[in-house]
Amino acid sequence: MLFTAAHALVIGVGSYKNVAAANVPITVADAQAVAQILIDPQLCGYPQEQVCVLYDESATRDGILNALDDLATKTGPNGTILLFYAGHGEYGTDGLYYLSSYDIEVAKGKIVAGTGVSEKELLERFQKLKAQRLLLIFNACHAGNISSTLDLDTSLAKSLPDATAAAVLATGQGRAIITACRADQLSHFDKDTPATIFTSALLAGLHGNGVMNRNGGISVFDLYSQAYDSVTARVKPPRGVQQPELTVQQGRGAMIVALYPGTQTATMGLSTELPQSLPMGKAVREVSAAESRQQLQQIIRGNRNITISGTMNGGTNTGGDQVNMGSGDYVRGNQDKRSGAFISGGTVYGPVVGSNSGSITTSYGLTPGSTAASPLQQAITAVEQAIVVARQRGSADTAEDLAGVLVSLRAALTAEEAKNTIRRASKLQTVQSALRELAAADPTLQSLLLQVQQLQ
Repeated sequence: MLFTAAHALVIGVGSYKNVAAANVPITVADAQAVAQILIDPQLCGYPQEQVCVLYDESATRDGILNALDDLATKTGPNGTILLFYAGHGEYGTDGLYYLSSYDIEVAKGKIVAGTGVSEKELLERFQKLKAQRLLLIFNACHAGNISSTLDLDTSLAKSLPDATAAAVLATGQGRAIITACRADQLSHFDKDTPATIFTSALLAGLHGNGVMNRNGGISVFDLYSQAYDSVTARVKPPRGVQQPELTVQQGRGAMIVALYPGTQTATMGLSTELPQSLPMGKAVREVSAAESRQQLQQIIRGNRNITISGTMNGGTNTGGDQVNMGSGDYVRGNQDKRSGAFISGGTVYGPVVGSNSGSITTSYGLTPGSTAASPLQQAITAVEQAIVVARQRGSADTAEDLAGVLVSLRAALTAEEAKNTIRRASKLQTVQSALRELAAADPTLQSLLLQVQQLQ
């Protein structure tokens, strides 16, 4: 049986015309394997003519953008779209996040603006898609070794940024995102294997392993749960930690993304919703509709603003975000010297440690006064934005140190969600240990350490 309403764009960028060092052929194998299982009438049931596969020389910037434009003309509100991307994700010289393409150019570890597909261009194309079921599966990462992980440069985050993922949800109805790992983790593969660990898990799920038959279909929640369980079982310390992440809008149900193997009669109808609960105990991000819209507007308009005042280094914005800076000593060496209360909502502000005081206000996230996000979530947002500023100023060491703090904060958030309270989040001790070491070298960080201690 065929899933006649289903379309797919499958991209595997395994080689690069201008950046041979970034070649990772296994991404092409990933794309080809995904495409083959999608068009199998005994498995996922996608009509072959409705599955577009781009890899190597066909996966150019123009090729990807044209394929997205083509999807907009061929799909209607009742359609289902699966977009699979395996390759490098990287920040550009203009400060925007980019998906790499075969013809990218790279300067100082960043994609030269206009030579890949920017987050802005991607979101604009998604807005034109009328289909009310869209699943974006993204296999890119932050990595340390090009031979065993997918990476361009070890100093920068590569996976889909949280802000970009949130913005995708606001581009239409029924959007969901599965990433191979969290932004601060690695997407692993083993040498001499036919696919990456993440894609292998997806393929197993699409074969029906570890998923339920939901009225003749496979739901995105079941597919994600299978991938999460499989990947976390294979990637363990000391090798590392890899947690596939699901990003969905708050209050949304599951949706069908493929036929269940052997299905003869599918009773899915046209609904995108299933009476199915979100996977528990996994890396799931629920984003409010208001936050999704705000992130989308910020990226599309190109005005994600970070205003910094007080004792900071002077500087100018070199990327897509507008950064207003005062003068003085904001970041010294590899240390983030901000402190202050984290206010619920997307605005973070407080006194800056140093000889004077100042504030940081960022327009990302929720509005002041919102109670939808915990202080830990706001701390994560603040550190993410500090990393953006560090990158824009060319402070790779500072960005990498802050990324390490981000790992600990995410671990603490996972503990908070599991126990449903910050006061019982035992992994905050990891954050305290990291900050305690920094504070020993710089006493001005003592205030920030005390605030984190008060979260327990």
